[in-house]
Amino acid sequence: MRVEGVSSPVTVKTSASVTVDAPLTKCTGNLEVGGNIVAQGDIKDKGGAYSMAGMRNTYNGHTHNGGPSPDQKM
Repeated sequence: MRVEGVSSPVTVKTSASVTVDAPLTKCTGNLEVGGNIVAQGDIKDKGGAYSMAGMRNTYNGHTHNGGPSPDQKM
């Protein structure tokens, strides 16, 4: 099935939820989110070398010149 707005916006409005059940979902433009984003997996940016979880682990484990690890964990 294909939904195409051509030159007009497409709005889906419901008081419940919308589920997309697909192995891959692509967005070719910008994505604006007015609420929270909750991920069950890793999140990476365009650099792609590290996930947010990997950056958090690096930050939490780092020291300054052999001193203590940060007392405020990320």
